[in-house]
Amino acid sequence: MFKPLRLTHKSVWPRLEKLRQTENKPSQPAVVDIPEIDAAFDHLMKLVVRDFIQSWFQKIAAQEQSFPISVDRVIRSAVVQVTQRLQQIDLLHVLLNRIVPKLASHISDFRSAEIALRGKYLERSVTQSDELDLLLASQFRQGKLHAALTTGAVTTKPTEIAYLRQLLDRVLPLVIEKKEIQSGPVHVVIREILSCSVLQPIMDMLADPDFWNQTIDTYVVGESYH
Repeated sequence: MFKPLRLTHKSVWPRLEKLRQTENKPSQPAVVDIPEIDAAFDHLMKLVVRDFIQSWFQKIAAQEQSFPISVDRVIRSAVVQVTQRLQQIDLLHVLLNRIVPKLASHISDFRSAEIALRGKYLERSVTQSDELDLLLASQFRQGKLHAALTTGAVTTKPTEIAYLRQLLDRVLPLVIEKKEIQSGPVHVVIREILSCSVLQPIMDMLADPDFWNQTIDTYVVGESYH
């Protein structure tokens, strides 16, 4: 005869139900002290959970909310950790001594690649195209591109996501509690959400010249009214 499992004892049921209700109770701690940014982040998290968790999880367990809430909670906790770490950094020092020099070097190397491809006077007779972008990339720093990029295909999205996955595999253990990150499904879901649905679109946005043009125009127009 096997001993009955402790889980089957009726005295355990109330505690399990209380634990389930606690896990199903959403918790939304403030990420930053700026209400507008915090509200925008809350809205973003609702969309992420709705589109990338609830869209398939509700087909498995429509009434159970512990897993989506756990993912939401872990991501929020990671963002809080990152925010706290950023507050300990001298952002002005990082901007002036690391970001600006790298940006200047990038622009200089890009112009050198354009000159190597188009000529000294940057002849524009060649029609802009994906193929031309690949040729330009092959000239950029003698083809020594960032690990997230490649000249082997027109689109670099797969290599970008692969790089972000590797990056998050190193970063997540530093910003997420050990007991959470040791859960394989939670780790994979969070990594995929952040790499595919958050960071990669942000990288695309920041790499789009039109984004910066509109941002500058909006700032200039706003300043003109003051």
